[in-house]
Order: sequence, then structure tokens, then C-alpha cells
Amino acid sequence: MDENFKNSLLDNLAKTESIAIVVSKQLGFDGLAAGLALYLSLIKLDKNVSIIAQAPTVGDAQSLYGVDSVGRSEGSRNPVIVIDNAIETVDKVTYYLDKTKLKVVIHPLPGTPEIPQDQISVEYAANPAGLIFAIGIDNLPDLRSELTHEQEINPEAQIVSVSNMQPSQKFAQFDIVDAQAAGVSEVTARTLQDLALPLDEDIAYNLYSGLRQSTSNFSPSLVSPKSFE
Repeated sequence: MDENFKNSLLDNLAKTESIAIVVSKQLGFDGLAAGLALYLSLIKLDKNVSIIAQAPTVGDAQSLYGVDSVGRSEGSRNPVIVIDNAIETVDKVTYYLDKTKLKVVIHPLPGTPEIPQDQISVEYAANPAGLIFAIGIDNLPDLRSELTHEQEINPEAQIVSVSNMQPSQKFAQFDIVDAQAAGVSEVTARTLQDLALPLDEDIAYNLYSGLRQSTSNFSPSLVSPKSFE
């Protein structure tokens, strides 16, 4: 990995509090293993990390660490006040401080009754990601489609493409691509090593499992010396 590239990426990692890992569902087990390995490594940096990937199967849960983290955020989230039928009932929203309390005032439309309490609720949303690791994603529309039901892409977010296949279009600020690698777990393992990111037995096992699957149990026709390294 080029030294300037590495330093720039590490600088972004240091400054970013919220990180999203988005794994192409087309990658299957190898992609899930790589994504979970990266997720387990980044949470050791005390970052707010979320991972979006294929829904794990029972077999995945028995073979990989961290599968219960798919689809949820690790870290602080923002409270969101939700009003049902808001278009028909809400005129505007204001707020003010009452000593140490923040009070949010929901003003109903003129001529409409007050909003019932059962139509007001609180949800929690993850902070917008400032850094997105796109694992095995081919282009920006594919990345957006993976995120559709989770969160929108922050316009200021930096994107890191991690893949063993050259994307069809340039969409990331950082490209970590090795077309000679046996799978994305191999690329991810080298990325963690090059960036000196945290590693432990669970992370290493996920990477090993993904590499074993992508090479059909280390079939000679699918591996290279790099794979064994």
C-alpha cells in the first residue's frame, strides 16, 4: 500500500466517529466474513460502526463471529421524534430550553385537533457515517441500493472500495482492489495488516473462514502464495 495513500486513509479513520461497512450481498459467505472481520477490528478503535450485509444463516452464525451485529449500529444514536400522519396534522416544529430541559413544540395545523399522544413516539437513528467501507460493491448506484432501507449516504462521507474485482466505475475516494486475490477476505486481511488495525483470534478466524470458502478449502487452482501469507 502506497505510503501517502495509507496515511490519508488513516487520517480519515482517526477523524471519523461513525463508520459504515456495506457488503455486497452477491459476495455470499466470503463477503460476510470479510465485513464482520473489519467490523470487529474497527469497534476496537472506539468508533460507532454499523455493518449492512446479507442476513446471516444459521450456518453463518455457527461459523463466524459477530453475526448478531449485522444491521445494527455499535455506538451512540440520535433520538428522533416521530409523528404519525404529520402531513395532515403538523404545521411547524419549534423548540426552547426550560432550565436544563429541551422542549420540542409540535404545532398542529389550524383547525385540526391536538395530536394524540399515541401518535407521538421516539426512535433512535445511527449517526450519518463519515466513512463508508464498500466491500465488493461495483458502482455508486449499487452502493445506494444496499443502503436504501438503512441510511442515506452522507454527501461529505469518504468511501473506501475493498474488492478483488475492479469496479465498473470510479466511485470511491480510496480504492483497495487486488484482482489477483482469491476473495475479499484476502484483500481485507492485507488491508488490516497494512493499516496496522486491531486483530484478535475472532477477527483472524473470520478472515481464515472467508478465505477457505472462497478458495474451496485452499484448492491449488484458486490460491496463490499471497493467499497463504
